[in-house]
Amino acid sequence: MEYLYHYTSLSSLALILKNKTLRFNSLINMDDAEEVKTKNSEYLGKYCFISSWTDKEQESIPFWGSYKNKMSGVRVKMQKYPFNKKKYTLSYYDNGKEFESFVPESLIQRKDIYLYPTLPFLREVEYTNNDDLIYPEPINYLYKNPDGTFNLQGNFENINKFKRDSWCFQSEWRYGFLIFPHDEKGCIKLQLEANAKDLPFYFYDFKLSDAAFDDIEILTGPKMNSGDKELLKILCEKYCPKAIIRESQLKIN
Repeated sequence: MEYLYHYTSLSSLALILKNKTLRFNSLINMDDAEEVKTKNSEYLGKYCFISSWTDKEQESIPFWGSYKNKMSGVRVKMQKYPFNKKKYTLSYYDNGKEFESFVPESLIQRKDIYLYPTLPFLREVEYTNNDDLIYPEPINYLYKNPDGTFNLQGNFENINKFKRDSWCFQSEWRYGFLIFPHDEKGCIKLQLEANAKDLPFYFYDFKLSDAAFDDIEILTGPKMNSGDKELLKILCEKYCPKAIIRESQLKIN
């Protein structure tokens, strides 16, 4: 079994355990402001939603320090694919040919978006200083109709794939999906201007599989206080009794 690691706050972990979900956020909400940009638009990447993980088993001091309650969060260890996979058909994709996806049916069957099914659901981030890779050009045809809708063609698979070398300490892996909102006529409805509010949501909570909690491990931050450690124990006893809790090996003043 292969595993990935996710650093987060104790309060976010509480929601993961209680709701059995994992939150995916739009690239517009990421700490790296370049991620949302492409050659076609300053904001095209906002239609991509991700959850960030790392494959580094060794504790990361930069990760521990990246939250408001510095060094006092948690690190979750979970199976590499903690979601259920199902078979679907979409009339607009590959002439209705059946495909498999980890994306939940509740999202695929929404009437106000198109899902981009060929975007890799899990990928390892590649680090570079090549601007042509950092700012991909996914759209090769984009026409804005008089009513504000768009016709477009392109390949969007390089969105969320590359980051600058400065971020390589993250050794990041990310789950992701891409959507395009559309109107009641089925025409793609994009707003590519600054701070446009055209997305139907800016985060989406994915249901985790039951098996994902069978061997979950939770590592406490090096500065987590004894009260939060007790709260963590209570959370696990109530929502995830199989969870293994370990303490950080780092000693930080």
